[in-house]
Amino acid sequence: MNKLVLKSALAGVLGLGMVTSISLTHAMSFNGEAPSLDDIQKLVDVGEYDKAIMDLKAVLDMDLKNADGWNLLGYTYRKSGQLDLAWDAYERALTLDPDHLGATEYIGELYVTQGNLEQADVQLQKLMVLCPTGCEAYDTLKASIAAAQ
Repeated sequence: MNKLVLKSALAGVLGLGMVTSISLTHAMSFNGEAPSLDDIQKLVDVGEYDKAIMDLKAVLDMDLKNADGWNLLGYTYRKSGQLDLAWDAYERALTLDPDHLGATEYIGELYVTQGNLEQADVQLQKLMVLCPTGCEAYDTLKASIAAAQ
């Protein structure tokens, strides 16, 4: 069976609808090498969300268990206003790594965006446990919650 067909079938069986045959083709254009998350973050930083999303899908095509990739995909979707897709990506990141600081912070930020400060605070409390001496994720979410109150 062709690797592309097998990979596409596996993604479908696993319910990974965000990883599409379009991104599989895109991943192949990297000659087996997906871009780095640092390079993709640079695209996000300058607002090139569509390109970043396509590159992130290529990364995830090569490693479906990449919690950092799912987290960055969620962040990119959130920044581009695609909140439902952001939820899905953050949940995948947290399924792979329940203690992922970035995904915990960002899902808290998504709660803030939606005005659900109670659930944002739940994420803040989780961050307090994950980094008891403090960390950037905790500080950033705390500031976002305070600004929204």
